[in-house]
Amino acid sequence: MTASRAPEIRYTRLVHACKKFVSTGALHAPSTDVSKYLQCVQQALRSIQIDDALVNSPFHDELLTIETDLKTLHASIAVESEVDMVVFPTPDELRERRRQTMALRVARAKDATADPMGAILSHMETKITSAWEDKNASLMDDDFMSYTADDMSLSADTKKPSISAIREQLGLIPSRSKDGASLSAAKSIEVKEQLEDELQALSSQLKEATKGLNQNLKDDAHLLDQVTLDAEANQMKLDEESRKLDVQLATGMTFMTTIYLVVGLFVVFIGMYIFMKVWSTRHYPVFG
Repeated sequence: MTASRAPEIRYTRLVHACKKFVSTGALHAPSTDVSKYLQCVQQALRSIQIDDALVNSPFHDELLTIETDLKTLHASIAVESEVDMVVFPTPDELRERRRQTMALRVARAKDATADPMGAILSHMETKITSAWEDKNASLMDDDFMSYTADDMSLSADTKKPSISAIREQLGLIPSRSKDGASLSAAKSIEVKEQLEDELQALSSQLKEATKGLNQNLKDDAHLLDQVTLDAEANQMKLDEESRKLDVQLATGMTFMTTIYLVVGLFVVFIGMYIFMKVWSTRHYPVFG
């Protein structure tokens, strides 16, 4: 069922696209775009004519009508392009016409100096045709020939005003829609002003917050500098104390020296004890 509906959907989309193209911008579209749409429609018609189930479909007749419109449009665009090519001569042709006009005037002046009767006839002919030649010469001016084909194509491709714009200029649009448009415009302006005020308030708040953060960062940096200075001072004190301890260890008593002193004191104590025991029974005047 889905496979059978796929061609119908595709052809229906093609019909809508072609109708939109013909109704909106087909008159100002280039002939290549019209040819592309025409080829697509012709290919779709050939595919429909092969399938018997789609020959009697409604979009078959619509595609035939669109094909006729596109052919007519393509032919009119081709005729307009030919007319444009005929109406606007090339700059080389304009320069050649101007050169021929100037050469003709020089030749007439030479003939007038050679023959008096020819001078009279030439004067009358010049008087009759001077206006026409001046017009042609003005059309063949360098300023006119300085325009290029791109400028002409740009002037030809100027878009025409839309139907709604024309109706609005003529006053055919109801006042209700105008009032609604004016109200919507006023509302959009009011919303825009509110958004601008909110953005300004947010920007001011952001500036204040940024200033506060910058001040806090400066205070933190100052505290970090002070902590760094204190740490360096403490490190210097520790280094000095460590040097003092090293000096004291180098000049003071070691463990072995302490042991030797203890042993010496013990020996002295033992010697004094023995001396007192040995000499305690004898009495000398010194002790008596």
